[in-house]
Formats: sequence, structure tokens, C-alpha cells
Amino acid sequence: MVRRYVVAFDDSHPARLAWEWARTRADAEGVQCVAVHVLADDRGTDDRPPGREPSEAVHLTGEVPETLAAFAGPDDVLVIGTGKTGFAHGRVFGFTGVRIVALAPCPVVVIPDVDLRFRSGVVLGVDGAETAAASAAMAATEAARRGEAVQVISSAGRRGGSDSDDDAVKVAERVIHDGWPQLTVRTRARTADTATALLDAAQAATLLVIDPGLAQSDRRSGGPGDIALDVLFNANAPILITRPRAGDRQPSWVE
Repeated sequence: MVRRYVVAFDDSHPARLAWEWARTRADAEGVQCVAVHVLADDRGTDDRPPGREPSEAVHLTGEVPETLAAFAGPDDVLVIGTGKTGFAHGRVFGFTGVRIVALAPCPVVVIPDVDLRFRSGVVLGVDGAETAAASAAMAATEAARRGEAVQVISSAGRRGGSDSDDDAVKVAERVIHDGWPQLTVRTRARTADTATALLDAAQAATLLVIDPGLAQSDRRSGGPGDIALDVLFNANAPILITRPRAGDRQPSWVE
């Protein structure tokens, strides 16, 4: 269960979209939603427009990625907006956003400035059976909230297909069918580039959920791996990047 939604807030348009997304879900789940405004150490004055922040705002000082990571707990969901202004700078997603995703101890949702009014469905990208259950539960929770279907895509194209890919899909299917029997579940094993497959499917979706295996950090850079970066840099839907949890392991019924 989510303890609270933490929103990186700076009064930019992307940040306000992130706040709206998070607040809607927090209200539906009966949990706290808090906006966090981080003032960098090297700024002498606070130039925030007065009176335009959510009343639940918390003001902190420090480097944005590190400060947000220290504030958020493992049971929170950290939500950030992405655009040419706000916390993420660049083509669609920039260095600050990458560092936030890399350092956060909890799931991170990235909200791009896209119109979701005519979209439907949640896309789930799975990689390993040991983490697929938690990722599937998060995808199903959002799909059930909206009364939409879930499409599960394996990472077969990344490794040429494997038993682990098949197991991950089976885990995801079983979790959704058992916990949310009203949902329609479709599965696809793609042979194309994994990031491309996920982005293609997300074009018409309201959320793209990324399994921890697909967001595995690059040890050289300390940031998310290539698949997660490709998806984030070309974000065409809200993206939820899940995190592995202590005790994640393959369910006993997966053969």
C-alpha cells in the first residue's frame, strides 16, 4: 500500500500536471499527498510566485535529486513532471530527472505534458519473475481505478527470449487474474527493441509501468539503464518506474 504521494513541485506547468495526477490518486486511496519545493543551496533568494503552491507544500534546501531522495521513503510514490521547464530539463527528460529516478528509494512516476483524454489501458513491461508480481499489482491497481485493460509486454527482445521472460509474464497474468478478475489482460512477447516496443504500446495508453529489471541502474554512470533512459527521453505517456522490494522472489507456483 502506498503511504503517501510526494510531488516535486516548483510551480511550473509540468509540476502542476504531476500534482494533479498524484492528488487524484491520493484522494481516491485516502492517503497523503505532499508537494516538496527544493531551493538549491547556491540560490540567495526564493523567487517562487507567492500563494500558488498547494497548501500541503514542504520547503527544503539542497540539491534537488539528493533532497527528494532523502525525503521520500520506500513506501512512498515520488511524482515528477517533465518538460522544458521544471525539475527535468532537456529534450523531454534531462539530467536532474535522471538523477531523481536513480536515487529515489521508492517508485517514481514521470508525468509528461500529453493529452490523455482519448487514451485507454495500462502497459506493463516485465523482465524477471522475481519482481513481476509487485509490478503487475501496481499496473492492475491503476487499470482498475480507470476500468481499463492491462497489456503485458516481456523483454524477450532484450535477451533473445528466455524461460525467465515466460515466467515473468505468467507471474503478471496470475497476479492480475487473481487479484483483479474483472480486468482484461493481454500479453505480448516482442522481438523488437524493448524500449521501442514499450513506447509503441504506450502511445495509446494512460500509463506505462516499468519493471525494476528494465530500469536496472548502469553501474558506470550511476543512473538508470539504457532501456529506462530510452523510454524516459522519449516519454509519450505517464511512466511508473517500480522498485524491487525486500523479499521479492519467484512465486512457488511458477514452474
